[in-house]
Amino acid sequence: MNNSKKQKDIIKIVKNILNEKINLNSNQANCKNWDSMSYFSILSSLEKEFKIKISQKNFNKFDSIKNILKIVK
Repeated sequence: MNNSKKQKDIIKIVKNILNEKINLNSNQANCKNWDSMSYFSILSSLEKEFKIKISQKNFNKFDSIKNILKIVK
C-alpha cells in the first residue's frame, strides 16, 4: 500500500470515529472529540484495517495523524 492511500485511509478512520474534520495536522490536542475512549477506538480500527498489532512501546504514540503515519508504515 502506498503512502498516499495509507494516509487517506488513516484520515478516513479517524474522521469516522471522531465525527469531525481531520487532516494531516490533526492531533489529540486540536480535536475536541479525540478523547481516551476514541483513542482506543482509533487503535482498534487501525489494527483491523492494517492487520497490525500495536505494541505497548508504541501504545501512547498515536496522538496525531503524523505520528500514526510514522508508526503504520
